[in-house]
Amino acid sequence: MRGERGRRLIEQTADLLSADYPLDLLIERLCDTLAAAFDASSVFVALACADGQLRSEKDGRIIDRNSSAHETCRSGQSLLHKSGESKMYVPISCRSDVFGVVGMLRNAENYYTPSLGAQEALAFLRLHVAGVHV
Repeated sequence: MRGERGRRLIEQTADLLSADYPLDLLIERLCDTLAAAFDASSVFVALACADGQLRSEKDGRIIDRNSSAHETCRSGQSLLHKSGESKMYVPISCRSDVFGVVGMLRNAENYYTPSLGAQEALAFLRLHVAGVHV
């Protein structure tokens, strides 16, 4: 991220992470912050369960095991898709352990490209989301 906008987003994220929020409220506010910063139509966090499932923290639904979000969680690698709507998935991890995924979606008229900040968004998420290495 460049300049003042990047600094503001880092400060907002640091403020969220340093506050004493319950996990569900922290995730909700983090998703709202990321959606506004990256003009995403949807942002979600899905956390890995002990049984190997991936569960959305927003609505509790189980994420399909064949989805890109699940693939990101299994591989520990970020994914970016640009067909129809843009979808970006970044693992939430600490060292080699992956705990979940942050997903950001944009509609077809406003899809992620290098010029629209996809690489900046991925880099930001890798460095700052949830206070761990993503």
